[in-house]
Parts: sequence; C-alpha cells; structure tokens
Amino acid sequence: MDFSLLLPAMIAGASTLAPKIGEIIGTEVIKEATKDAYESLKGALITVCGRKVQRAAERLEEDASSQDAQNELASAIADIPPEDADEISQKLATLLTAVKEDKAALKAADTIASIKLNIDSGGHVKIDVIKGVQTIDVKSKSAGDFSFTNVDMKDGKPSGN
Repeated sequence: MDFSLLLPAMIAGASTLAPKIGEIIGTEVIKEATKDAYESLKGALITVCGRKVQRAAERLEEDASSQDAQNELASAIADIPPEDADEISQKLATLLTAVKEDKAALKAADTIASIKLNIDSGGHVKIDVIKGVQTIDVKSKSAGDFSFTNVDMKDGKPSGN
C-alpha cells in the first residue's frame, strides 16, 4: 500500500481527539468507530516503530496543526518494516474509511488543513501571518483596504494561485 496517506490520516485522526476541536465543530459528535480506528492504527505504529510514535501522536492530539509534531511523527513512521506493512495498511484503510464516513471527523480534519474566508468589507481588513495551512479559500468583496500577507503554506508550498 502507498503509505503517503499515513501521515495525513494520523493528523486527521489526531484532530478528532484534539481538545480545541470540540469548540470548532460545535454539536456534531465524532463517531466512536473513527476514534477506535485511529487508536488501533496508532497502537500498531507504536508497536512497530516505537515510543517516538507515541510521543509524536500525543503532541498531535494536543495540537493537530503543530508543524513540529507533524514533522516528528513523519520522522517516526518513516521506516515501516516490510513484514509489518500489511497490518499497518489494513489499519490505515480502516481509519481512512471511518474518517470518510464520519462528517464530524471530516469537519475536524478540515479545520486543521484549510482556511476559508468570506469577506465583505467597506475597508480596513488585514489578515497577517498564516502558517501551516494546506488550502486557503478567500472570497472578498471590498470597497476599500484589504490586506492578506505573510502566508506560509504547509510543506513549504508556494502561496498564490
């Protein structure tokens, strides 16, 4: 299996447990099946890759948008032994399916990865210093001043179109 989805899946799973997410997603409840699938994958990765995964996952669960925690986890899961690939693949597939079928989990993961702005202003709007976001969707009607500066996209991707 392609393990390129492993880190994003772990970030999405961790976001379902992050303390701040409850405030963001409101009354929607993340399904226990999603949380269980995340815990199962995390447990398997800890068994296979060691305590580095545990520490990195705990940091992600505190702040799923933390670039340092994401980098730490990426480093910890970089070398999955071939003999463990099937088990990890199955647990990864289970988590991806659970997140896909869980609207609240999708919303939680989306709040970590993207910013959506709809601005209708007569002037003087300034948004400054945005870091670690995967996507930004800005719709603006502005009769006057509007600034959007210092954007640092996740993974060093250049900002702009």
